[in-house]
Amino acid sequence: MKKTIPIATFGIARPRDMTTPLGEVSMWGRQTVTSGRWDKLRVFGRYAVVYLIDGGGYYEDGNGLTQSIEPGDLILVFPELPHRYGPEAGKVWHEYYVVFEGPGFDLWRKQGLLDTARPVWHLEPVHQWLARLEAVLGASEHHGRADVATMLREVGRLQLWLADALACVSTQAGYDDQAAWVRRAIALIESSLPHEVDWDELSTTLGIGREVFRKRFTRWAGLSPGRYRATRLVQRAATLMQQGGLTDKQVAAELGYCDEFHFSRRFKQIMGVSPRAFRRRLPTP
Repeated sequence: MKKTIPIATFGIARPRDMTTPLGEVSMWGRQTVTSGRWDKLRVFGRYAVVYLIDGGGYYEDGNGLTQSIEPGDLILVFPELPHRYGPEAGKVWHEYYVVFEGPGFDLWRKQGLLDTARPVWHLEPVHQWLARLEAVLGASEHHGRADVATMLREVGRLQLWLADALACVSTQAGYDDQAAWVRRAIALIESSLPHEVDWDELSTTLGIGREVFRKRFTRWAGLSPGRYRATRLVQRAATLMQQGGLTDKQVAAELGYCDEFHFSRRFKQIMGVSPRAFRRRLPTP
């Protein structure tokens, strides 16, 4: 049977009731794994990424895939896909793992960006990809406890890391052009914030019509351009509220909302709570 031995004290698990409307990162850390093969395939029930730092071994899943694993390989664990992986008998490997779940990642799955037919990616150089993956959660303290705004940033950083990883391996799956396109579209939207986006002008910049842009962006990003912009504005609002010093009316004006009521309504649509309820959850100075 598989045994795990931590190689560092770094390993954090959050309570399962800590969540955000977009999802959450619930566990992460480093460990050394020493084992023979698991007796049978298992179902984990959540998403995870397992990045192999050193050593080697195997991966098998319920789709019939059997593959050797080497340093630089990233294993994508899907909630319902039976699988097993690890070093061969008498061997050891070192890994970094992140466990996550939520509707934000389900959208990636729905759009085919996370695909059970392709559960192993290869990312090199190892030290660079590992450092970036560790940085996704590196700012979290207090044994994994965090406020909603911090957890939303973690989800965003993990999605950005996955997007970059997908772009890195894209030539193997034919994703390279589309990954580059959606990253450029996102950069154009981000550069316009907090101002209104001229969608016709943005579409023209990308060389396509507005409706084609909307459909392509939605297919590859997992949400519509308008929804993406609204979500990013609310995330900025959450950051401003966490920093303190601004009323809801001032935050609304700072981010270009027509009035405080419109801001409050949009904030609750995306965050699931009103600005007032969100502020009550923030730690007191």
